[in-house]
Amino acid sequence: MLLATAATALSVRMSAAPAPASASASSTSGAADAPLLLRAARGEVTESTPVWMMRQAGRHMQVYRDLVKDYPTFRERSEIPDVSYAVSMQPRDAYGTDGVILFSDILTPLPAMGVDFAISEGGGITIDPIRTREAFAKMTAVP
Repeated sequence: MLLATAATALSVRMSAAPAPASASASSTSGAADAPLLLRAARGEVTESTPVWMMRQAGRHMQVYRDLVKDYPTFRERSEIPDVSYAVSMQPRDAYGTDGVILFSDILTPLPAMGVDFAISEGGGITIDPIRTREAFAKMTAVP
């Protein structure tokens, strides 16, 4: 339902919004060659409403469940580029959508700050709390 709502909202926006004032003949030449989703995102009138999926949309697919056996953690599936790409493309390839939105959890930047975390398949988050000045200093230290 959310996908249908988002697509409807984008469709309404596309039909109601005028072309951007900054568009010129040189910037629109070859525009029809651009992917449908990008043309719609630019506010161009398109031949159809684009459909996209977030990469988690494939969780119901056997190919995804098979991949999870080899990469059981959210972080592995997010931080290993080839695995993240595979997970993202599975529903696109299966359903022929116009695009995929790569999900990035709000916690993703934490390891670069020296804060480790884990996310279970059920969505539970485990993180070591920052309770001392030393832990804070470690987190804010510039490498």
